[in-house]
Amino acid sequence: MVMNTTKTTIRHVLMSLLVLVLCATCGVDSMVFDPMTEKGPDWVPEHPDPYTVKGQVFSLPLSAVEFYAAGGFLLSSYTTSADSDGVFSTEFPGSTEYRNLVVSASSGASRMLGLAVRVPRNPDIYFDPQHPSYGMPYYHLGGMTPALWRKDLEGDARDAEINRVMANLDDRTTSITLAMVSNAHTNGKTLGAVSMESTNKALDKLADDLELYKTGPVWELHRQVQRILAASALSRWYPPCFLYPDASGVFLNPEFLAAAQMDYTGDGLVDLTTQPFEEALKNAALSFELLPCEASDRMTVVFLLDLNEGKLDRNCSPISTFKEAKKGDGKKVYIVGGMKEDPPSVITPLCSGAKKADCLTSEEWTEINLGLGNTGTWGPNVVPMRDDGEGGDAVPNDNVWTLVYDFPYIPTDTGVVDPATGENVRRIGVRIGYKFTYGLAGDGWGGTEEWPGNHRLLELEDVNKDGLVVRHDYFGDETSNKSNDNLNAGLCEGFANPWPEQVAPGCFFDVWENRIDLDGDCQPDSYASSGPVVPACHETNIPPMVFIESGWEVNEVPPAVNGGEAFSPATTEASLPEGKNGGGFLMLLSGADFKPSPGMWLQVNTPGTDSSVSNNSVAGFLALDPQRLMFTAPPFPAKEAKVAVGIFKQGEGEDGEVTPLGASGSWPLLYTADGDAGCSIVYPGRKDLTGPGAGLVGQPTVPVLLRAELTDPEYTAGLQVQLGISPPCCKEEGACPSGVVACDKLPNPTYEPGWNFATMDLDPACQPPVGQTSCEAGESQFKSQLVPDLASVQYRFLGRYSVDYGQSWHWCGVDEELDDGQYASEKAFSMALTGQLETE
Repeated sequence: MVMNTTKTTIRHVLMSLLVLVLCATCGVDSMVFDPMTEKGPDWVPEHPDPYTVKGQVFSLPLSAVEFYAAGGFLLSSYTTSADSDGVFSTEFPGSTEYRNLVVSASSGASRMLGLAVRVPRNPDIYFDPQHPSYGMPYYHLGGMTPALWRKDLEGDARDAEINRVMANLDDRTTSITLAMVSNAHTNGKTLGAVSMESTNKALDKLADDLELYKTGPVWELHRQVQRILAASALSRWYPPCFLYPDASGVFLNPEFLAAAQMDYTGDGLVDLTTQPFEEALKNAALSFELLPCEASDRMTVVFLLDLNEGKLDRNCSPISTFKEAKKGDGKKVYIVGGMKEDPPSVITPLCSGAKKADCLTSEEWTEINLGLGNTGTWGPNVVPMRDDGEGGDAVPNDNVWTLVYDFPYIPTDTGVVDPATGENVRRIGVRIGYKFTYGLAGDGWGGTEEWPGNHRLLELEDVNKDGLVVRHDYFGDETSNKSNDNLNAGLCEGFANPWPEQVAPGCFFDVWENRIDLDGDCQPDSYASSGPVVPACHETNIPPMVFIESGWEVNEVPPAVNGGEAFSPATTEASLPEGKNGGGFLMLLSGADFKPSPGMWLQVNTPGTDSSVSNNSVAGFLALDPQRLMFTAPPFPAKEAKVAVGIFKQGEGEDGEVTPLGASGSWPLLYTADGDAGCSIVYPGRKDLTGPGAGLVGQPTVPVLLRAELTDPEYTAGLQVQLGISPPCCKEEGACPSGVVACDKLPNPTYEPGWNFATMDLDPACQPPVGQTSCEAGESQFKSQLVPDLASVQYRFLGRYSVDYGQSWHWCGVDEELDDGQYASEKAFSMALTGQLETE
């Protein structure tokens, strides 16, 4: 938020008054500094008014809703539940700003994810009538981002129908969130460190990929997510389909796959590993960029003080937590400190004139001293820490106390040239001393300090490059960053904790943000979690949040199916394991007022080859929002089938009347499982094509041309054309080289793995092959090439095309078709559709 001049002046006056108060009283009742803004330190009331964050997960009513901060840290205080309409809300404290919280809604095996893009700190500290939240009771997730779901409308009609991306947690928000988390994970950062401008650009791109273009790696991930969510609705007793958080970056649950036995890749085969999903997620994450927020001249520091007893120190000895301090009711943890300036320390450089990158001004020195309670002398029990779940504290009443401070900062990067020697040197950063006390406000040192005559050391060094300095200490630990009389066995000389330029190679020093022991073996495992705190950033071009009442307006009227689409992996009956989800048909129905209600179910009617009709009740379905239903339908038994999808409701009692819902009760859906559109490989269109084998210079290739009678294929939504080549084979089984099968035992490419497929590119000029004429009207040409792997073997090759983004495939013939017969169990593909390549 950009402040106007008047407001900035008021802020400076208030800050000046605060300094005067501090100097006069030698203390402050409560000081918390905002780590999420470019505006500098603010004096914040102890408990500013909270914000209510609201959202909706239409398809999972009564689900459990959780919020996760940076790095997958569960904000357990804000866990809530969705109501019967999927609406949920929870209060966030107004003392802290949150960015890119991952929102999880789970019920049974289903889990939907989304983002709470930005929950700001309460603005009522300084009245700002331009603040987007002023006078509003809550933020809805849908108002936190300007990204939109595109609709096929224009002008005023489009404006009236637009829905915000996070207005409802669904398959799309789940795909987007997984891609965002994976991107941050892959690049070693957290979503909390991403700039708001970068976040919104990424969301805009992802929304376009899913709703406008429907192609590319994000779309491929989305199709897998849809199949997984459809399968998760089949049984609430399956393990959760998605895991969050997961430090390894594997978010698809292997236990869910083992239970569901489902096909999430759409190839007609049951997928038992997470590898295809991991690859799809990685590719999606690489398709966009997330940038860290613009660095400011400030560094957010998170002081964490663990007051729990029974901890082990760096020597693996029990910490005597209350060796000096005395327990008592109503006591709190306090911090006191200031700029480190006593010899023999190399102290923080002080600017002699104007502000520079490698020094602090005298005003900045004073600011740090006052903020840590140093008004000339250190006084105990003045600046309180928090254990109330506010002001950056992660978990209330866990006896881990928190203070968040936005410090002036000096980067310490190497590469600074010493003018005297010409060598690269490390800058000296901001160096402070501090210590903790445990007592009541105004108590003296006796019976409150962790140890007398000593303090802790800290230089602001962002070691793990997350934009924060997080220091996690244990009360009374004499083996950590204690300045003198340090008992750490790793000290090489004396008992003084050295600064970086003083430490001997291989010796202990502990003056930076630190890693902590998580498993009790006395060895540091990882850097401490920052909880809800995110870096101090200088943000520009932050789109304003928009207040919206709800994610969806639902009318109490029967569902009306008025359109839809069906996608299928073009499987056969033989490829479908009995009773499994693998090979089922992912179906999406569009309509209006899809509000699940008791007694409502779906039924799919599929005509058989003998004119019979199979009525199959859908075991589970997801009402993703009032305009879309998604489910996995049974396989179609015929090559061509008109499928009627009915929505029904049963009245009360076992004998309640069954009535169809909607205008007609069912919606006919045409799906053709095989056939072609005059599609064939025209070159090479021969029975016995001979080509070079492997091992030759430059790995020679064989060009292939395919033609299909498709209208404007360059603009046909969902069109894909591919060339496939089989594994190597031989004519006679007894003469096959090791590892090569007989050609009549090649796998069926419709549902068995082994064939390799590559995209064929459109040839707009339609250059005719040797002996062929140019393309006719309505005919398009595609080109690719065969790359054989072995010599002295045979390969089969074929063409195929899809008009539904690769969910179902139509098989192309080859000019001068072979006459090899067909597989006995196969319905949509035959070996007669393939060409034959024999390598030298």
